[in-house]
Amino acid sequence: MTMKRVKPTGPLRRLTSDDYFVIKRVLAITARIGIPNDQTQRKAFKKMVPTIFAVRKKTGATFQEITTLFNKCGFALKQSTVRSYYAQFLPLLQKECEAMVQELTLEEEKLGAETIVSGLDNA
Repeated sequence: MTMKRVKPTGPLRRLTSDDYFVIKRVLAITARIGIPNDQTQRKAFKKMVPTIFAVRKKTGATFQEITTLFNKCGFALKQSTVRSYYAQFLPLLQKECEAMVQELTLEEEKLGAETIVSGLDNA
């Protein structure tokens, strides 16, 4: 006798545009730097500090929001740990952090220009 699988039901999990943006950047950075399977959360976090810095600067994301996003992505961090790691690594990676902000700004400008051009094409 085969049992029919029933899809679990429950409340929908909604993502905000900030969640989407952060996850997109985390995945982009992960693809670029390659995170091995045996890496500690601390080492992985350190590699993502420039992206976290840029997201905080661009969107005003709080440490609680960033902690939630990381935990949704498989980390097991407390807000105090996120704040501590961030404070520890930021001075070491300040140049990379500023470069990430510039990179995101250029991407936004490019996307804005593409949106304007596509809007004109559709007019």
